[in-house]
Amino acid sequence: MEKENITTTANKELLQAQSLMERLDRLDGKSVLTEERVGETGTYQGHTIQIRTYFMDNHEDKKFIKANLDTIWEILQEGYSKLGGFKGIQYKSELMKKVSLVKLGFYDDEIVAVMVCNDYLGGHKAVGLTCTRNQNHEPGVLLVEMIIKENIEKWYDYIWAEISGRIEDIYQKEGGFNVKVKYANVYLGNIKIQPQDDYHYTRLIQGVPETKTIYGIKDINKIVDAMKDDLDTLKNFLKDKEKQFLLEDTIPNNYYRKQTPLEIAKIVVDSFADYKYNYFYNEFPSDLFDELKKNVAFIEGEINAGHCPQELLKNMKECVRIGKDIIKTSSEFKPFKLS
Repeated sequence: MEKENITTTANKELLQAQSLMERLDRLDGKSVLTEERVGETGTYQGHTIQIRTYFMDNHEDKKFIKANLDTIWEILQEGYSKLGGFKGIQYKSELMKKVSLVKLGFYDDEIVAVMVCNDYLGGHKAVGLTCTRNQNHEPGVLLVEMIIKENIEKWYDYIWAEISGRIEDIYQKEGGFNVKVKYANVYLGNIKIQPQDDYHYTRLIQGVPETKTIYGIKDINKIVDAMKDDLDTLKNFLKDKEKQFLLEDTIPNNYYRKQTPLEIAKIVVDSFADYKYNYFYNEFPSDLFDELKKNVAFIEGEINAGHCPQELLKNMKECVRIGKDIIKTSSEFKPFKLS
């Protein structure tokens, strides 16, 4: 009976590890599943309304956005016309180059709402969110609200917004997380801001001073906790020698054989790459960032010392390159409570 319990526990941990390994197998950052594209769906006066997400590093998604670029740009200009036009991106030709993610709101088959995002510190930054001003304005407004609600709830895409006016009102109504000004530079980097109150600040946008506030998901710590859970599950699984040997006997192809320290270090770096390139997460707590740096340095040291097996050398060199790129293009912060 005792042996069965141990085996059951080991199998549960194996399933957790397999799930993580399957995610790590998608590290090209370009595979987007169809079911991940289709978001919240509803009805408006007998018509279907639906949100769809398009990732600009996916060939088919980018092709669709390019084919509908005129409509998307027209809606952005219409929606921001009372504010002097859309300022998030200056020219239509730049949209295909600068945008990392697009959410479109459909009224049946017509695009009536648009959100465009850039890759930025802390994930995707929403630089434009609005709807059409034509006869389908009302379902467009509803879809904007649906997009905001989805942004708040779906932390794994992590879309944050620097906003004001009507959009701020909707984020507040839907329970979005309002980031305090003292943490604004975690999101904005070195952009100069002038605080107005605890949550609002003024900064120059295309040379014009504008008052803004930042909204994110309901709890940014969900991302940090999820990443820690993944890494802890992986490290605990690989460190427990008894479970490794037990699993070695239960898996015919011996895939989960005892890992070497070099292989363990690579898996840890790959897990960061998963968050960076598949989940567009560009901001890491300092304790996790140190874990990444330590493992990259270890792999590079083993390569330089001639301790890396020849058959692993190419993959390990690529792992070091990816690890260094993550370190260079990401930011770190000391764990803090945002409330």
